[in-house]
Amino acid sequence: MIFQQLNWDTEFFGHKVYSLHIEEAEEAKRIRTVLASSDFDVCYVFSRDYSSEIMSILQEHGGILFDKKTTYMKNLNSEATIQVNEHVHEIRQADDSTISLAVQSGWKSRFYLDPKFNSFQPELYKRWLLRDIESSKSKVFGFYREDELAGLACTSLSGENEGNLDLIAVSDKWRKLGIGRVLLNYVENYWIKNGKTKGKIVTQMENEAACRFYESNKYILHDMQYVWHIWRS
Repeated sequence: MIFQQLNWDTEFFGHKVYSLHIEEAEEAKRIRTVLASSDFDVCYVFSRDYSSEIMSILQEHGGILFDKKTTYMKNLNSEATIQVNEHVHEIRQADDSTISLAVQSGWKSRFYLDPKFNSFQPELYKRWLLRDIESSKSKVFGFYREDELAGLACTSLSGENEGNLDLIAVSDKWRKLGIGRVLLNYVENYWIKNGKTKGKIVTQMENEAACRFYESNKYILHDMQYVWHIWRS
């Protein structure tokens, strides 16, 4: 079990935020003790265990399941070549259209679905977009059609061998034209150029369209965790 305060979240949301990671075969009594004795305002609980016992404990404390956090992985082909597309450009500065698409990408996120976090979700996703624009270890790619931003992909590098897809979204007007696939191809090429051998994507299992998209691009389901929110304020 890992139980800790999240300082960034605490400052951003203005609530004392903690996270609790429940390991397999964790003792029920220990979970109850931690939840009962801590002074958090809200606690994110992550667990791969969906047993009736775990569910009962979390529900006793007011827990609500908001996410089935789904992680996909893919081994990258270092010999793959990018199909250059004149519509794709790196984004170096945020504007209303990039912020709007970044916010739209979180429509299935737990921060959108939880009514107590919902009002924070636009600013949260804007912060993530700006982080990837400003960091030297990330990139933001935009796909433009008719001088309009049609799609957006944010990516970052982590660890020794992984690249992460942080956000991806395609405008409603331009969907089903293969724009998401083009952007993902650019992201994977960025990973390969930086010596990464694996691609990692985190989404929500309830976002069935996103899951189908990643699976169609040869990503394999790697992990799934249930994510609960327990509020005390």
